Amino acid sequence: MALFRKGVFKKTASIHASILTGTENKIFIFSKIIMLSVFIYSIFLPLQLGMIWFSDGLPVYLFRINRMIKHFNKEKIVAEKTLEKLQMLKKE
Repeated sequence: MALFRKGVFKKTASIHASILTGTENKIFIFSKIIMLSVFIYSIFLPLQLGMIWFSDGLPVYLFRINRMIKHFNKEKIVAEKTLEKLQMLKKE
């Protein structure tokens, strides 16, 4: 599974390390720990399909996952353009 590969956050971590301040970097790392904890917890949480929480929560979850994917794709494009500009400046 890609989530547990060793270099999953390697590229994004190096991009964030150069852009973020100390406090922002701590928040970034803390958010990754929380996301991993919630993911692991959700594996062991029994899923009750007939509950109102499932009916209300599934559309919200799917909407937020969609927004998160769009955000990370946009962030990736911006980071790649920034890296290209930095490499061009290095060559000059």
